[in-house]
Amino acid sequence: FHAEAFARLYPGLLYGMVLVDPSAEQDVPRHARRLSRLAPAARFAGRAAGMTGIARFAGPRIRSLVMRRISERGDVAPPEFTRAVYTRAHVLGALLAENAEYRQAAADLLGLRESAPFPDVPLQVITALGDVRGDGRDWERAHADLAALSPRGGQTVLPRTGHLVQIDRPEVVAEAVERL
Repeated sequence: FHAEAFARLYPGLLYGMVLVDPSAEQDVPRHARRLSRLAPAARFAGRAAGMTGIARFAGPRIRSLVMRRISERGDVAPPEFTRAVYTRAHVLGALLAENAEYRQAAADLLGLRESAPFPDVPLQVITALGDVRGDGRDWERAHADLAALSPRGGQTVLPRTGHLVQIDRPEVVAEAVERL
C-alpha cells in the first residue's frame, strides 16, 4: 500500500517499481475505521506483554511459526537476532497495531486511486501462490490488476513459492529489478 501511494503522490521521484507479493484489496474493507481505532490498544497490549514476560517467551516462537508457514526456507535470521528483536514489547505492539490498521490503509489507498493516477513507469508485480488458500486465482487476478496500473506493467507468477519471495527466490526479485 505504501509503495503504491508513494508512486501516486510523488511520481517524479519514481523510475519504476517492483511489488513483491503485495497486498491487493479490490474493495473497501469492512470495518476499516473501527479496526484502526484498535491500534492504540494493540500497542498497549504489546507493552503489557513485555511487562508480563509474554513477549520474551512468545515473540520468537510466534515468528518462527509464521516464518515456517510463509517461507520454504523457514526462519533464516540468526537466533540471536530474533531474540534481540522479537522479545521487545514495542515490536509485538507494532505488529499488532499494523494488523489493526491494515484495513484502513487499504481503504485510504483505494481513495487515493480515485484522485491520483499511477505514473507511466515500468511496474513488475511478483505473485507468490505457494501459501495462498484455495486455488489462488483471485490473488493472481488481483495482482494482474495491480500490474495493469501501468501501461508498462508485467507480472511474474510463482505457483510454488510462499509469500517471502525475497528469501525463497531472491533471483526472481533481482531479475524484476533488472528488467526495469
